[in-house]
Amino acid sequence: MFSVGALDAYFCDAFADLIAKVLNCKREESGVDIPDNLENLKIPVIAVISSDPSDGWRWRLAARELIEDDNVLSFKKIKELFNRFFPDGRKVLCNDHVADWILHKDSRRRLFGISRTEFRKLVDKPRNIALENSKKQLGERFESIFQRRHDCIHNCDRPKVAIQRAGIDTAEKVEKVIDDISFFVNRMDETIIKEFKAYLKGLGFSAKLRNKWTQNL
Repeated sequence: MFSVGALDAYFCDAFADLIAKVLNCKREESGVDIPDNLENLKIPVIAVISSDPSDGWRWRLAARELIEDDNVLSFKKIKELFNRFFPDGRKVLCNDHVADWILHKDSRRRLFGISRTEFRKLVDKPRNIALENSKKQLGERFESIFQRRHDCIHNCDRPKVAIQRAGIDTAEKVEKVIDDISFFVNRMDETIIKEFKAYLKGLGFSAKLRNKWTQNL
């Protein structure tokens, strides 16, 4: 449960961080237009009237409040939050991203339903079919992990749809869950960093400003 909570905290924090970085870029280069889905965000008044307008943290804290009462424990929600920072054709969990993840040295068959070696041999239509199946497998794996946490917290550890066998959460199973969560968060983090830098460039912010606000990503 702690590892799933950490995943949730990571995505909430990452979203707030990206929002804050865009707003800080806009503050410094006000002539650059930003998309409506950012322009029309409801930011707390205290962030706007802060006595220290150079303080980048005010935007980060304000953005964090936007999802303070929410959670990010579904692929649908992750896509909803982060797709705004990804270019068309390369949205969250697109084929290119998933292909890179399958070929990563730490990938596991239980996540994608296929090994690196098997995937390298595929081309054209068989490769695309394998990618779609891998995305489905990945989604089902994390849906199961998220639901297990939900059952533990909200249903007194009673499963949603099936009888739970006693002792099902063995040490080995827990380790695999933690490994899978770590893999997913690390790959998403790498992808967000890469796509966000391209996103700021596409909006028209200067290289100097992009470097300033992405050097700590």
